[in-house]
Amino acid sequence: MRSLVRRPGSSLLRTLVAIACFAGTSATSLSAQQSPVAATVRGQVRSATGAPVPRATVELLNAGGRAERSVRADDDGRYSLPLAAAGRIQLRATSIGYLPSVMTVDVVNGTDPSVNFVLTAVPSTLAQMVISANRTGQELAKVPASVSLVSQEVIQGVGRRNTSIEEALRTVPGLVVRDQLGGASRATIAIRGAGSSNSFGVRSIRLMIDGIPKNNAGGSGQDLANLDMSSISGIEVLRGPASTLYGNQAGGVVSMTSETGGPDRRQLQVLAGSFGFARVHAKATGEAFDGNVSYLVSAWRTQQDGYRDNSNFDQTGFSSKFVYRPDAKSTVTGVMSYDNLGQDVPGGLTIDEMRATPRIADSTSFTRVGGVRLNNFGRFDEFRFGLNVARSLSETEQIETQIFYVPRAIHEAPALTQFLQQSFLNRGITMRLLSTRRLGSMGSRFTTGVDLHDTPIQTTTTGRPGTAAAGTAISAFDEQATSVGVYVLEELELGPAVTLTAGARYDNIRFKQQNKMRAAQTEPRTFTRVTPKLGLTYRISQTLSAYANFSESFESPVIGQLRNSPRTDGEFVTNQVVKPLSIRTFEVGTRGVAGRGSFELAVFSQRVSDQAVNVNFVRPAPATGQFGALVNAAEVKQQGIEAGAKYELTGSLTLAGTYTYSDFTYARYVAGANNFGGNELPGIPKHNGFLELRYQGARGLSGGIEVQSVGKFFLNDANTAENPAYRLVNLRAAWTRRVGRTDVAPFVAVNNLFSEKYSSQPQINAGAGRFFNPLPGVNYVAGIRLNW
Repeated sequence: MRSLVRRPGSSLLRTLVAIACFAGTSATSLSAQQSPVAATVRGQVRSATGAPVPRATVELLNAGGRAERSVRADDDGRYSLPLAAAGRIQLRATSIGYLPSVMTVDVVNGTDPSVNFVLTAVPSTLAQMVISANRTGQELAKVPASVSLVSQEVIQGVGRRNTSIEEALRTVPGLVVRDQLGGASRATIAIRGAGSSNSFGVRSIRLMIDGIPKNNAGGSGQDLANLDMSSISGIEVLRGPASTLYGNQAGGVVSMTSETGGPDRRQLQVLAGSFGFARVHAKATGEAFDGNVSYLVSAWRTQQDGYRDNSNFDQTGFSSKFVYRPDAKSTVTGVMSYDNLGQDVPGGLTIDEMRATPRIADSTSFTRVGGVRLNNFGRFDEFRFGLNVARSLSETEQIETQIFYVPRAIHEAPALTQFLQQSFLNRGITMRLLSTRRLGSMGSRFTTGVDLHDTPIQTTTTGRPGTAAAGTAISAFDEQATSVGVYVLEELELGPAVTLTAGARYDNIRFKQQNKMRAAQTEPRTFTRVTPKLGLTYRISQTLSAYANFSESFESPVIGQLRNSPRTDGEFVTNQVVKPLSIRTFEVGTRGVAGRGSFELAVFSQRVSDQAVNVNFVRPAPATGQFGALVNAAEVKQQGIEAGAKYELTGSLTLAGTYTYSDFTYARYVAGANNFGGNELPGIPKHNGFLELRYQGARGLSGGIEVQSVGKFFLNDANTAENPAYRLVNLRAAWTRRVGRTDVAPFVAVNNLFSEKYSSQPQINAGAGRFFNPLPGVNYVAGIRLNW
């Protein structure tokens, strides 16, 4: 049976290997031609209070005041900048939230001068914040959409487990991120209702890592694994429809960026915690060839017995990022990562089971052989390769090309009496041209690009050993999704304070399926769509802006959902009837900074049309029973408010909070005998809030207290079952001290301090009332972080 599962794309893999060999040869040649270093400037960037400014940028300026080269300081504000020639030089240190500082230094051959910077804190201006999730690198003040930025400080804060994306995203308004098993990779994300019914992985939104999509060509994605959260430097969340930029299944975007290497630094983290949790993570950064090459490499091992029976997992992986700057106009970035994950899944519980015995597994989701219950432990591995080449064609034009190749395999994942095997490949290329050439007296940013994405998948199921169908082929499918998208986006400055944004995208998505257990080849299915966007921003001041936008998005069914047609004889016949759902959104918002604080506010109204739901059909004689197929049967009306704010109470205390109000109801939903019109959309709480008080002392003490409040929400379309409201309190504390050349930081975190009984990731519309995946009461994580 294994012969039915093959790895596609072997020719492309050989090509990538050849490219890698060529790159290695080029690096060797470059090393031989390495130019000598005349001197190395070293120093530290500190604030006026004497505290280090982590990850500040130090630039070498030319005679015209432009940056020729730059390096990033480490977490302690220390930097090292090699120089190819001695003489008088100018250096500039910058960091968001501080005024730039410029220093002139006379450098003598063979010396290592020390240059320390002191930066003065000021309220950040919106112009200092540049985002890439909108694919243009535009100033945040000019982006007519809801965008939240999650900093490295929040993502990698001391005391974080960093095993799941949930910790980082819980601070974002308008976004619901759910943890199913207490820190494992089984988490889901919903943005403004998009993805609310998903039980694992990514659906209805786009997740990008260094520009590489986690989604396949059909739009969906698997478990949120192969994410090295301990090496992520920032996350941008674009809330609301984004099909104009990203095409299918883009009801929102989560774009993650990994750290870029800098001066030689090493970090080791060792963690241990409740329920057998243990994690080791190591990473290193460095530079070579006069700073023209920088790198980051990391590796990790995580394991946990799990809070519930049959919920253990283990994870081993590595990630790397290399940046090569062959000249002042070009940057080549390569990323490579690998993750091997094993996970047992305990299944859902009823409300009575969750209250009485929350740690048990669902007995109905396991099979027994010889009286012994078999677990549901599955294992998969995933590689990720990516290469990005960016080059400035002129002072106003830049072109960027990225290729990615992501093979993935699921090894005998069990489900009751069956094993599932899958060979899965994401491959593609994206090209983008950015022009900032002025149009007469008006500033302009014109972006156009093309996305080519292909995903072949081979899936088989066989009977598990010891069962009646042991070793027997039950199903075998060859499936493929191929998408092509072309987009244009114009950002036109109508005046010094007003920017008009207009864009459109054309997408063509083709699904092809073959049931290898049947002789007939099913017909392919193609979806095409044009999605527009129109927005306006008004720059009220350097620290305040407002915006309004209209946008559309769409979501086609995924590959597995097209296997059955609503025809009475439509089992294993490609669905030629179901249409993509459409989202139409109107939104207004504002963002800004004032004094020691910053804020964002968005109000939106959107309509979801042609939402597809699963309906059961009776098999024609002589077969018996039912099969399910998708039909367009629902419309959803959505209105919401999203707010976030941060305020520096003192030099050591910062208060941050978010609040989301979601009023999502079915405007129409009739499927067979079911009429759910007027019911609330399940899976989304009407009220969702988060509050955090962070402390960063001058003597190395740091910590924080978090309060997360989630309102009740319904668990099925009929609104007959609901997830109770819950409130969580988490504490973190750390002490950082320098010992020789090493920063030593022991830490401890206590989660769910008051042992709230709750379920974060329910199974929407689950059968037999098994909606709930209970999470642990009070639990802890403790460890130590070493930086040198």
